[in-house]
Amino acid sequence: MNLFVRWVHFADTTSETMLGNLFRGFQLLHAVLLLISAVGFFIFWARTRFWLPKYAHILAAIGLVVGVWCVSNVPSDAPLSKQGPVAKFLFALILPAMVYFFFVFYGGQKAAHRRKRCDFLDPRVNCPDPQDPKALEELRNMVQELRRLSTPG
Repeated sequence: MNLFVRWVHFADTTSETMLGNLFRGFQLLHAVLLLISAVGFFIFWARTRFWLPKYAHILAAIGLVVGVWCVSNVPSDAPLSKQGPVAKFLFALILPAMVYFFFVFYGGQKAAHRRKRCDFLDPRVNCPDPQDPKALEELRNMVQELRRLSTPG
């Protein structure tokens, strides 16, 4: 009986380590995929000369106000208060930096840039006068690209 209990305990710990290694492997794969996609979005951000839409700046400004409010409410015995004004300033900038990072990282900048191109083309395409052939061609290319992205396979 004692031998059976030891074997069950050994099998149980082996499956726990295997399961733990499996989860660590998925975490590593997830991190690699996130890193690759982040690099791609940051390359696109640099190609568009670091352009961001106005509402991203408004969200970052709101984040800065919240960060300054948080710093102003820090108690005097907190570790942040003991570090000095530079640390408080950097702490207040954390939220705007997070807004910009996640906006670019999750593709909001790319979607806004694509929408900006459509807004730029709209007056030249949706008009009763003769339409601009270059604008029509670019609009057709955008539609084909969107159709290609939306079809599975």
